[in-house]
Amino acid sequence: MFRDAGAGGGTRVTTPRGYRETTVEPHHAETFDRLVTNAVDVVTLPYATVSREAREDANRLLLERASGVVAVWDGKPSREKGGAGDMVMQAEAAWVGVFRIWPDRLWGSLV
Repeated sequence: MFRDAGAGGGTRVTTPRGYRETTVEPHHAETFDRLVTNAVDVVTLPYATVSREAREDANRLLLERASGVVAVWDGKPSREKGGAGDMVMQAEAAWVGVFRIWPDRLWGSLV
């Protein structure tokens, strides 16, 4: 989970421990590693596994510290607590701006 510090401040990362190894797909690993390496701040939450509770806590911390959220989200409700849909709903309820990237449009038209 990433957030932009804004005004040239850089990217900040909040993630449960083990997130890369258990959740990041192999074809996204290089991008994930680059974002983490170049981040100005990385917070790794002390959960033994990437669980619903870990994702919810990461979302909560991110929202406390964020001025905006960029969400890659298909517009569907989350299958479980802590998913992208939950994050978007929580951000909107907290009046944190949300910029949505629609996954089915990533490689096609932006319209």
